[in-house]
Amino acid sequence: MQKYIELLDQTELNILQEMIQNGELKEYQKLYSILEQAKEKIIKLKDYNVVDVINCLSKEYIEQARQFVDEQKCPGISTGIQNYKGPEINVYYGKTSGLENAKEIDETVRFDSASVTKMYTALQYIYRSYFLQYKHSLDNVKISEINPEFQQKTTLRELLTFYHIFQTDGKLELVCSNEGEAISLLKNAKIMKSHTFYYSDIPYMIASLLEPDFKTYFKEIFEKLIGLNQTGYVVKPDDVITGGSMNELNLVHDSKARILPYAGHAGIYTTSHDSLKLFNWFCEIQDSYFFYSNLATPYFSNSNHLFSRFVPDGFVPDGTGKMCYQTTIQEINGEKVIRYEPIWVKKAMGVYCKHPLGLDKTDVLPYQGKYAFAADGFTGCWCNYDIENQMSANIFTNPLSGSEDGKKPQGYIWMLDGLKEKSIETLIELKYAQIVFETYYGASKDFQKRYIK
Repeated sequence: MQKYIELLDQTELNILQEMIQNGELKEYQKLYSILEQAKEKIIKLKDYNVVDVINCLSKEYIEQARQFVDEQKCPGISTGIQNYKGPEINVYYGKTSGLENAKEIDETVRFDSASVTKMYTALQYIYRSYFLQYKHSLDNVKISEINPEFQQKTTLRELLTFYHIFQTDGKLELVCSNEGEAISLLKNAKIMKSHTFYYSDIPYMIASLLEPDFKTYFKEIFEKLIGLNQTGYVVKPDDVITGGSMNELNLVHDSKARILPYAGHAGIYTTSHDSLKLFNWFCEIQDSYFFYSNLATPYFSNSNHLFSRFVPDGFVPDGTGKMCYQTTIQEINGEKVIRYEPIWVKKAMGVYCKHPLGLDKTDVLPYQGKYAFAADGFTGCWCNYDIENQMSANIFTNPLSGSEDGKKPQGYIWMLDGLKEKSIETLIELKYAQIVFETYYGASKDFQKRYIK
């Protein structure tokens, strides 16, 4: 037993040091607390088999995912967690909608992932620029040189990192009745302000229209190369889908994506298992550091090198080291007043990046890797990728599919935070247990399996 305890202590120290280094952590009390709690569990599991260990450590995570449905926050849920070369655990629970004839959630059900689509659009351009010798640079070529019909003076990287605020002549979903009208509106979108990092759908819709082969490369990269056979814009007649409004499950929820197919900003359907396939591909590709660091870094310096350190407290710098400010209107004692607030860096190339305040500002936990990133969608989904620490988690829910008016419960955006935290905590515990058991007893194929709950 003494050797087992010593192994536990050394493994805890190794994981702690590794995650501190990977995340450049200055504060790690929460991480230490997670590891200490895990150690208490793993001590008691010494004589258990691997499957029982995995079941024990994932029990609370599984129960919390199911509880989300039992509390009627949404009709159904699909989740996935995995450490690289560790067990994959999927939870499928509930139904595809609030209708009486709704189907049960299982691994075949595809979720409307809404703005998670932006991550795939950014990945597509990054992959082509690095692996396919894409003829247009992300940094040195204006999009007007890629497609002269788009006159905006911006680069692809600026486009995909929300560097500008764009304005169209009217809201696309209100003034356009067909794809042609929408494209015309986007071609003439004006840049109103720069260096804002203001989240918007417009730049990603523009990105999807710059080249005629956008659809072709999406299929080549994500379907054929990576093997995401349940991920894409196209919904086949026999597909079981969820995520959109209850009475319109066969339609993508985003109104702009209904007008503009392959819209770049929304419209992709996917599954929790496919999202983990993408994670495994991240971990396996050559030069993956270049790939995920490009995706998850929100700001680049004028010389196009990674601006890897934010100014103090995670604010947007203006290029000279000073903070950028934005105007906000606040109501104080019944009177509207203008206030100037610094801009937080929380969005990178279509994804959330790490931020010191964690889930208060972003969708990445503060003790995750420096380049950890996450994507979320209005329809109730979240995908988190921490390639440095080799762990990934996702949650797909369908609150809109249980609502007759197509609206989510008030405050839904924060309701998933507890399950997000539990997902990452469970991954850390499983990593801890796998290292200990495989060191003490030898490698086990049961740590490489997929478990469906």
